[in-house]
Amino acid sequence: MIKVSVITVCKNSEKTIERTIQSVLEQTYSDIEYIIVDGVSTDGTLDIIKKYKVLFGDRMKYVSEPDKGLYDAMNKGIRMATGTIIGIVNSDDYYEKDAVENVVNAYHKSCEEFSSKMGGGGYDKRYQVFYGIVRVIENDIPQQLYWRAAEFVDDGTMGHPAMFVTRDVYKKFGGYSQKYRITADYDFELRTIKSGKVKYVPIEKILSNFSTGGVSSALNTQVETNQLQYRYGCISKRTYLTRKIIFCMQKLYRKILGN
Repeated sequence: MIKVSVITVCKNSEKTIERTIQSVLEQTYSDIEYIIVDGVSTDGTLDIIKKYKVLFGDRMKYVSEPDKGLYDAMNKGIRMATGTIIGIVNSDDYYEKDAVENVVNAYHKSCEEFSSKMGGGGYDKRYQVFYGIVRVIENDIPQQLYWRAAEFVDDGTMGHPAMFVTRDVYKKFGGYSQKYRITADYDFELRTIKSGKVKYVPIEKILSNFSTGGVSSALNTQVETNQLQYRYGCISKRTYLTRKIIFCMQKLYRKILGN
């Protein structure tokens, strides 16, 4: 069996993190290393983590210390990980019970293809990303399913909550840039896909449940997405500048209205 590392970053998440932790504990695949990176919570988050530490035993490790934000905490968890494959589930999201098992099966199948006459299409089997379908949840009610194939990444993010990355990808191409407060996961997708060296493997199953209402706002996400799409050549300079003007006008309008 190959080891899979799952990372959860959190801060003051006592209302949601228990469901997240349970979803990892109840996985049908057993060889999971669970890493929780806490940003010095002041509510009951750490009490919940400690309660589950007993159930996970040496399969769980956690730290509670200051960080520089969400993506800094994610990078910290990646550095702690020892698994062949790494998944990240945020403290208000949760996995389907067979999520990790589906990823491991896809990994084995993909590695078999590398070894067969089919080859790896010019890729190195160490550098793979597995991505599935995200179920979007609002107020505990399913709203929609989100899926974007890797070949359409120029149009937007593929859905980081249902993404699992081989640790060698992070070693080779780096983690999440702190230059972007909201969309560093999209930057990671664009950076690795545009390199032409990372194989993205689709899994046509629901892997993760994503709860809306997190860090990002629609406008701030659009601003950073516009920057990234221009940086990686997904849009023209004219489109980039047009959008930038529109976003600036929207911000000014909100400021005038006091929103």
